[in-house]
Amino acid sequence: MPQQQQTALPSYPSSNTNNNQYRHHKLCRYYTPLTQTIILGIAFHLIFMAFTVIQAYAVTNYGQSLAADICTTVFLTFAGFCLVSPGITNILGARLTLFLGGLGYCAFIMASLVYFKYKEEYLVLLGAVVLGVSASLLWIAEGRLILEYANIAEDGGGSGLKTGALLGIFWSLFQGSSLSGGLVAFFAYSPSSTGSDSNDGDSRAATLSHASKMYTIFFFVTFVGACAVFMLATPSALRRYYIQEEDESDQDVLSAVNESKPLLSSSLPVQENGQEEDLEEILLPQHDSNVGNDGTAAHKSWWEESKQTLALFGSKRMMLHFAALFFFTGFTQPYQLENFSNRFFDEQTLGLELMIFYSAEIISGFVVGYVLKTDDDNNDDSSNNLDNDTNQTDTTSLRQYEMVPPSPPSSSPPNTVPDQNPTLGHTTPRRRAAIRCLVILTLATTLGNILALVSELGTENLPKEQTALHYTDPAIIGPTIAFACWGFSDGFVQTYAYWLIGYFYGGDGDEQSRAVGFYRCLQSLGWSVGCALMPTDRLSSIGQLSLIIVVFVLGVGLSLLELPR
Repeated sequence: MPQQQQTALPSYPSSNTNNNQYRHHKLCRYYTPLTQTIILGIAFHLIFMAFTVIQAYAVTNYGQSLAADICTTVFLTFAGFCLVSPGITNILGARLTLFLGGLGYCAFIMASLVYFKYKEEYLVLLGAVVLGVSASLLWIAEGRLILEYANIAEDGGGSGLKTGALLGIFWSLFQGSSLSGGLVAFFAYSPSSTGSDSNDGDSRAATLSHASKMYTIFFFVTFVGACAVFMLATPSALRRYYIQEEDESDQDVLSAVNESKPLLSSSLPVQENGQEEDLEEILLPQHDSNVGNDGTAAHKSWWEESKQTLALFGSKRMMLHFAALFFFTGFTQPYQLENFSNRFFDEQTLGLELMIFYSAEIISGFVVGYVLKTDDDNNDDSSNNLDNDTNQTDTTSLRQYEMVPPSPPSSSPPNTVPDQNPTLGHTTPRRRAAIRCLVILTLATTLGNILALVSELGTENLPKEQTALHYTDPAIIGPTIAFACWGFSDGFVQTYAYWLIGYFYGGDGDEQSRAVGFYRCLQSLGWSVGCALMPTDRLSSIGQLSLIIVVFVLGVGLSLLELPR
């Protein structure tokens, strides 16, 4: 009697395995540099939706003299505290520092609401001091986080977005806040809502009434943005998961191809009883970003951190080559956003012009991201092997079909500056990208300055009532194009500055934090000087524009002496 063949019963994965695979799928989407960059951009979008409008309407709401004093106080405090903020960020961690910075913006809004009711100037100036400290904390922590996310994207390999693209995405999301704020301002400052048809005291009271309503809404929006930073993953957790996932995915692909079996899922840690461990217990972050990439906690004292930040002011690269360009990023904006805008646009039109200005900033974020991403794609693992470019095999297209293993890592860290100079007559992809950025920046800035100079000639001594234009006036075309060019160039130069810091100070989060502190210190000093000169009885509008042009030419010229290799 023939033996009956037994059929093996199919085995089904346990419910614990299915749950782990589902959570694994969600974590794969969450623990990526792109997702973290988007979350960071949304948080800044909420915080700065209010501050952009507050800044643009400072002259309208506070008066020119008090607005200039507030602006100067904010950025002088910002500049001074930049020497301490890197140490605070490195010790407390980036997420907590971001939250504290966001609370400071809420405090300034509250001080402004009190000022609108009781007209106590010292309260709003005290709020400006708090805002300057908070802005320093916020931007230093942001700089460290975004550059660490970019470092992880570079180290992870694969075909994901790299440094230039991530910086462009963050900048576009951040500047989108100004579109939201500008849209609110456009309707809030319409003639029917502000009572501009009435005169003197009644009109002023109506303007402050609407400002109070906007500031109340902005307070809650800013607070939500400050709390949103706790949704961010720490760089240590992101690195631990993202790079591990890249490696395990490559190994699973190889195993599936070699054994001719389908790829079911990435391998998961297994307990002694044979069951897979819970991914959330393994991969969710347990500590903040003050823990380095190697898992060691920051141990330097506040004084040591401050000394290392101060040491950058003795750096030839920073002080001689980059200081003027960093100073320019702040020095140009008081004239553009406070002086020029308030003289050539009426209150309602200014809301529309802010949308144009920051739309250009968003566009520039995508453009500069593309320019720098071109460099990243062409310079992945061969930046130090310039003579062997033709011998490199591009496996990116093969890897996306999961047919070949990843390329072996380069012998030199991807985020460190090569020691040797490029071969004579050879221009590296990074250097070409830097030159392209500076050329585009120069063209956009020059066009905006020329159009502004044309508008200023003949109108410099006229009162605002004779120079302010409504959006239906054909004469507004020139100032509008100038405004758009300035917005585009501002997004370009600030993203480029971050990219330079990421290149020259890559691989060390603490050092990047200090470099960002140096950059923000020079930028806020530029803002302070620009705000101090903003009233036209201190320096004429043409005089302010002329100084901006001189600083710009000096900054771009000196930065050409320190291009990436």
